[in-house]
Amino acid sequence: MSNYLIIPVESGALLGGADTLKSSLTTDTTTGAPATYTLSQDSGDITTNGSGKHAILTCVIASGETTLSGGAGRVGVALGNQGYGYAVGDTITIPAGKLGGSSTEAVLTLISTDLVDSAPASGEILAEVDDFGVCYGGGVAEFKIQYLSGYDTSGGTAREISCYITPAQPSAQALTNQLTNSISKCIMAENSQHILDLGDSKVVQVSFG
Repeated sequence: MSNYLIIPVESGALLGGADTLKSSLTTDTTTGAPATYTLSQDSGDITTNGSGKHAILTCVIASGETTLSGGAGRVGVALGNQGYGYAVGDTITIPAGKLGGSSTEAVLTLISTDLVDSAPASGEILAEVDDFGVCYGGGVAEFKIQYLSGYDTSGGTAREISCYITPAQPSAQALTNQLTNSISKCIMAENSQHILDLGDSKVVQVSFG
């Protein structure tokens, strides 16, 4: 038998990108101030009516504009800030005053293209870790497992799995330490299946290569 690493994947992550969410604005702010705003759900800067958690939006009101949709305005979310647990029809609200002192409330209503669509979208990946290599690329929010035999829930095979996590780790070294500790336990336990443990961080998006 072999040793296998179980990688749980959370569903409902927001799609990462600089301007992935602006098209879902159903209520735009007015009288906002031109600037770039980082708005954290955990800090109370944004709220949702659903079960999603941990998202951090990056919003831009362009020079000379007072709304998010004007000019080069943007609403997006960086990889590692995507959160998880969101669903189509959920709203994300930016309260009045968060986009400049006199800004009015803005509301996003999520559609299917706002959410991560990867295989598996949720569930788990089972990856064989005998004679494998790990590449810790991507800083605080991404890692890759390479040179493996593994399969996802649809039965496919892959030689490389890229995983994106949220919340991001505080440093690249912190992520490396979490991965090393969890994978080492898997390798040392002969003929085992070990669940990847990254503390508060959860895998929310995967791609296979």
